[in-house]
Amino acid sequence: MTTKTIVLSFDLEQVCNDVLAKCNLIATSIRDAAMEDIKANVLEPDNPETRSIICRAVTEAFGKVKVAAQRYLNVGRSSDTNALERLVTSVTYSEVPVTQPKWDSEHNSYIYSVIAVESNVDVTHHCYWDGSVYKDETTNDTVTPKAGTTPVIETETVSGQGDVTSMTFETVILTFVIPNFNLSVTDHLKSMIHKYVVDWVMARFLQDQLADKAAEYKELADGEDYTSIILDLNARERFIMRKPGWM
Repeated sequence: MTTKTIVLSFDLEQVCNDVLAKCNLIATSIRDAAMEDIKANVLEPDNPETRSIICRAVTEAFGKVKVAAQRYLNVGRSSDTNALERLVTSVTYSEVPVTQPKWDSEHNSYIYSVIAVESNVDVTHHCYWDGSVYKDETTNDTVTPKAGTTPVIETETVSGQGDVTSMTFETVILTFVIPNFNLSVTDHLKSMIHKYVVDWVMARFLQDQLADKAAEYKELADGEDYTSIILDLNARERFIMRKPGWM
């Protein structure tokens, strides 16, 4: 009997893209004006308020896949922090100019432009506020604002965080060691695992918003997808005939 090692790699970007596409189709089909809030939520599964549902659902789905394949998996966990697994390993943002108030960390104060009268001439000082008076940032001399003027906080332009330019998603790798496995079903096995994860995530995401639709996805996941995974894992090249040994 030949034992075969099957390594399947799942890019979570593909999972997220499928979830986004399905959510867009569902939201498009919502015509009832009274459901506009739900429609908006369904359109944005990556919203900060709901993305944790997606993260947890992906973790649950792969956990259930591992249960289905427990006889053949050769790698698992001996401990867990119970933290949400990440979907994205890194994010790159564009840089944009941002105008912000100037801050003097040494004196724990904003920097003010203060107009003072010196020898009958208006002079502008860069000052910090020490809690009672304005003091020149360089000389620490007390500066008295000119009557009728108000010190203004100075600003500076710095590099800020803009839009997301790229993301690197996590990859989930499942390694199976299966005796006499029929390699012709490998592609179908991977497709069914991917489909199961997507359907399970959709069911979890929609269960508190569109219960009927969530039930449809759960039925697909638990019925069609999960059953197909088990059938594929049990596919063998040949059945070896032998005589029973009762003696």
